[in-house]
Amino acid sequence: MSKFQAITSLFILVFIIILVTYKITALLSKHSTTNHSTSNRHIQVQLLGVNDFHGQLNKYQMVSGTMAGGAEYLAAYLKKYIKENPNTLLVHSGDMVGGSPPISSRFKDEPTIEFLNLLHFDVGTPGNHELDQGVNEMKRLIYGEFNKKTGYFQGANTSYSSANIIDTKSGTPLLPPYVIKQIDGINIGFIGVVTKRLTCMWRLIERK
Repeated sequence: MSKFQAITSLFILVFIIILVTYKITALLSKHSTTNHSTSNRHIQVQLLGVNDFHGQLNKYQMVSGTMAGGAEYLAAYLKKYIKENPNTLLVHSGDMVGGSPPISSRFKDEPTIEFLNLLHFDVGTPGNHELDQGVNEMKRLIYGEFNKKTGYFQGANTSYSSANIIDTKSGTPLLPPYVIKQIDGINIGFIGVVTKRLTCMWRLIERK
């Protein structure tokens, strides 16, 4: 996934959460007014987003003098920020698998999905590399299925969404177009999308 794709995906997520936060504030303010309360209650929702992990479970590098990369460093950073705000949702915008090192790729990227399950990612959307091995393999990693090499795999606990990856035979999205998560009784919606670049790339592959 290009930097533009990543920025676009994250922008969409941020835009959605801004709208949701505005709605939450408005609803709570209205509720407070109805109850003749003198103060408004605000909910601060935190989104922690990841993209382009590419199965880098055991790959590291220094970033501004701090070690980054690898499963344990990513998990530590996410857990640190989750502790600061219990109203947190973990999201990813794709390319979590594909182009992976042997620790993940030799096992059909199942170790990376299992790692994401342990972190309890809430919402994800596919990038171009989720489709490296085709639609059926992407679905196997998400929903679980038997593989001759690795046996039965339970799939992802993450709720995946993509509104514009369309099955050309049925004309319907391959994945749910949106996902709704709830925090403190408030519904928060996420819409997964991919850029036209990914669509054009897959059209070329289909023609070949």
